[in-house]
Amino acid sequence: MENKEQLQTVPWCWSDASFKQKLLFSFGFVVLLRLLVSLSPYSESQGQATPPLYGDLEAQRHWMEITLSLPPAEWYRQTADNDLKYWGIDYPPLSAYYSWVCGKIIELFDQEVVKLHVSRGIETESSKCLLRLSVILSDVLFLLPACLQLCLRLNRKGENETLWLFVTTTSEPCLLLVDHGHFQYNGVSIALVLWSMITLLDCNFILACIFYTCSIHFKQTSLYYSICFTTYFLSKLKTQQQWKRKLLHCVIVTILVFVVIWWPWLKNWQSFSQALVRIFPVSRGLYEDKVANFWCTLSPFVKVHRLLRSSSLLFICSLLTAGTCIPFVVISWKQPSLTNLLISFTATPLCFYLFSYQVHEKQIILPFWFLYDGTCINVSIVYQRKSASSLCWMLLSANLVAYNCTTHNCQRIQMDLFKVIIFCFISSVASDFVVCKPSSSIPSYIYFNDHLDMLYLFCVVASFSHLDIYEEANPLQIGLTGLKMAIPPLASITPEKLVEYLLQGELRSGKLTIVDVRDDDRALGYIAGSYWLSSDEFFKDVCASVNLLLKAHPNATKFVFHCQLSKVRGPSCAKLFREETATNHRNRAQNTEVFLLEGGFQAFCYKYGRNRDLVNGT
Repeated sequence: MENKEQLQTVPWCWSDASFKQKLLFSFGFVVLLRLLVSLSPYSESQGQATPPLYGDLEAQRHWMEITLSLPPAEWYRQTADNDLKYWGIDYPPLSAYYSWVCGKIIELFDQEVVKLHVSRGIETESSKCLLRLSVILSDVLFLLPACLQLCLRLNRKGENETLWLFVTTTSEPCLLLVDHGHFQYNGVSIALVLWSMITLLDCNFILACIFYTCSIHFKQTSLYYSICFTTYFLSKLKTQQQWKRKLLHCVIVTILVFVVIWWPWLKNWQSFSQALVRIFPVSRGLYEDKVANFWCTLSPFVKVHRLLRSSSLLFICSLLTAGTCIPFVVISWKQPSLTNLLISFTATPLCFYLFSYQVHEKQIILPFWFLYDGTCINVSIVYQRKSASSLCWMLLSANLVAYNCTTHNCQRIQMDLFKVIIFCFISSVASDFVVCKPSSSIPSYIYFNDHLDMLYLFCVVASFSHLDIYEEANPLQIGLTGLKMAIPPLASITPEKLVEYLLQGELRSGKLTIVDVRDDDRALGYIAGSYWLSSDEFFKDVCASVNLLLKAHPNATKFVFHCQLSKVRGPSCAKLFREETATNHRNRAQNTEVFLLEGGFQAFCYKYGRNRDLVNGT
């Protein structure tokens, strides 16, 4: 009977094989998955074959080019050979060192792929193959061994269950899509975090500090784990003999690792400070692009980034993030168990993602990976909670569809279907998390973790509803927005139609105005004759910006707004311009048409970038 039950939980083809064969089969399967995903286009619709930036694969390749050709002191500085506006390095030094190692290996096979300047935008089959293989090899060397070691600690029931857990964790779809589809090296960063956890569980505190310090210096988002790691580390250390001496050793080792990694920049304070500015881009604002976190979800109703200064926002975000992390800090300190460690490594990064300052959409990989691969499995084992597994699959579905909607520009009907499905999922389990009284056998911090997960799910759906909200809402210039009378959707114009207007001479005659609302990224090139009005300046004072724009172009009847992709800055500025004109410049509004350039400058440059009469500065 036990054998039959066991066969139902594991693939039948494993039942008679030896452990080594099973392990080899498991490794082969997860590597094959990566190979299959890597056959897809990278950064689809936003990168591959789309100048001038070409997407994240070009970014990683360019970093190899820079690290191979320039001394470390120049990696984070603007120089003649290092244009920071073209995929300047903004990851910590260890990631740059890793780019150098990958570049050295790739250089052995094809020097043209990483040759300074001339390799920019290269998209040969050789370059794509070598770069794809570098990510797969990185997973084989770092992520897969770390996952196997962690799975051995998570599940001690038997080798079949352990390997099955290993296959599911290493096949986590979101990480596969981002690393091997979109193209990044997140697996190395996660592997270093995993090794820090493993060594911490083994009470090897010095190695744990080394691995975690390296993970922070590979990707700064590993700081999301800092609170839970430090708390668990100190909680375990205090139970050791001569713990103060061991703590001193750990501090010394951490400082030494820091000095070794940063040595090329520590010789010059200006180089060091410039590197920190690149790694922590506080100037980019509260969040980057559209992010399924609390602040982005709130933005259609309360424009906090316009109401408060950046310094005040930074303080509020830090306070809110720290406050939501407190329950998990307390439980990790009082009860430093494996289960609590996994829950903390899920919940605290999620708190950072939801409430911290300057969040990027791909950073959800960090909390979600542990939720999918560790916490849900363990929580449902320990507390026999079916809701944990349900929530896991809900989050998996949300992230998968969110990723595909983002990268493939899915149609409105697909977006609506996605939102309906996720809302149904939320409703189906809401009674367990919100309505029903918590069971006395389940700790309150588990329920708090579930509420954070539910909040993230709501933010995912809300972030994809922003376009609907903006179409139906009439936002005020600053602060709160109210849902007033529905206004017509913003009209769009194709690059081909815009060129037709240009050839008809409407720009020269003053009837047409092209408004470029990009910020520093305008330096990468611009449409000839376009008027530059930075979105930062526009949002600071909408009324003054609109007055300036109308006075500078008194005869214009068509205003075409765009940013790099015409997804966030362009639509926002165009709608605010249309609203302000309709409110305070009614005579002009009656004879004025406002358009949004489809695909932004990137789409326009892709079609007409070689025509110097249409595009300048590329």
